[in-house]
Amino acid sequence: CFECLEATQRVVPMVNQVEYHVGMGSNPHELLSYSASHGIVIEAYSPLGGSSGKAIHNDRVVSIAKEYQKTPAQIALKWILQHNSTFVTASANKNYLLEDLDVFNFKISSSDMEKLDAETSPGGSICDDEKSMLSPGAAAIIVTVITLFCFAVGFVTYFRCVKKPRTHEEVSMDEFSSGGKTDSENTRNFQAVEQTGESWEEDDEEHIGSTLERKCEVAEPVHSC
Repeated sequence: CFECLEATQRVVPMVNQVEYHVGMGSNPHELLSYSASHGIVIEAYSPLGGSSGKAIHNDRVVSIAKEYQKTPAQIALKWILQHNSTFVTASANKNYLLEDLDVFNFKISSSDMEKLDAETSPGGSICDDEKSMLSPGAAAIIVTVITLFCFAVGFVTYFRCVKKPRTHEEVSMDEFSSGGKTDSENTRNFQAVEQTGESWEEDDEEHIGSTLERKCEVAEPVHSC
């Protein structure tokens, strides 16, 4: 927002780099006229219509290039220059770079400039809010789907890990560690030992032995409900 900058800053941008090429009109959103009145230079990126060079395949550009004995790329770039703007290009081909520089020895007539100004293809986006974005409805649907997916994964993980059936070995080891007694019985025994200072390991030998016998007798896995 240049008006916001003007209200708070002494120095405003000198150059504004935006997408600008044949097919977008001579003064999209009146940005060129606004920039000219405030001393701001427009620098066009994608001056040939994007990475695929759509502007140089425009029929009008191609026909005018033949009349001037120039390449379509030179016509597209010259159109930008004659709108008092500049551009940036890039290429790994040396010949293309030399071609891009050879645009200062001719001028496109006013009538041909008007024809190029009237072109509407390829289109472009000079403002961020024009770029393709998800609608609020589509974004809400995507968020809902992701949320449900995460909930489903958590639900399955819970029942696979927490509610996993206990195997015969797990049950036997629990019984072995408790001496075949319940938790409440072990707790009472432990409290009695604390009070009397006596050891109850010998008393538990018969429990451990009986537990080992049961472990050998059990043949089928035991599952919890």
